[in-house]
Amino acid sequence: MAAAQGSFVFAQTAIPPTPTIDRLAKPTLPPEPDMADIGAQDYWLYCSPCHGDKAQGLTDDFRMQYPTEDQYCWNRGCHGDMPYRNGWTIPKIVPALVGPGTLQNFPDALSLKLYMQLKMPFQTPGILDDEVYWRLAGFVLKQNGYWDGKGELNDAIARRIIINPLLSAISTPTPTLLPTLTPTIEPTEVITPLAQPTQVLETEPDLGSADKVRLSALAIGLIILVGGLLAARWLQKRI
Repeated sequence: MAAAQGSFVFAQTAIPPTPTIDRLAKPTLPPEPDMADIGAQDYWLYCSPCHGDKAQGLTDDFRMQYPTEDQYCWNRGCHGDMPYRNGWTIPKIVPALVGPGTLQNFPDALSLKLYMQLKMPFQTPGILDDEVYWRLAGFVLKQNGYWDGKGELNDAIARRIIINPLLSAISTPTPTLLPTLTPTIEPTEVITPLAQPTQVLETEPDLGSADKVRLSALAIGLIILVGGLLAARWLQKRI
């Protein structure tokens, strides 16, 4: 379009639309990712569905990022009282992992990692590899400013990363084993029980066959004799 003589022409440039950020998308890695950067992808896969895309917890705002049918997690058939097949019931409150005061129940980074390993993921605790739990701990620590992400985390380094100094000061030290003492076995006194008196039972003498015959004959003779005396006495009374 021709402009009038002596007037200024201003070019109109189109303002590009603000790109829509997909908060449910997998995070990309920087050119030289550290342990915590890789842990961010682990977090997205295993933790973010419940703890939020920024580890803010299961907030209403985050739930609105899901499709409409999945926004209320406690419905039946989702993660409510009657979850879907192979599903689980999700708690009503899922805490934040990043932000002021979120990790104050842990004295140091090692206790944080061990808790994750013992309790998470919620539906199948302890199922992940040890190195994955270290990366997850590294991600959470870096997001909260407790670790710079340089190097690799391990037990020794994690013990030195203090989260709550008050708990760290009163934490229970690692128990040490006392030397094993060999017990002295005293000789056992053998007590011999007193001999019980033998009870002698009186038994009838064993008679031979001839003796038995003589006794039988004697008994018969006595019976006949007594019978004869009784008969004679009876006859005397009749006379």
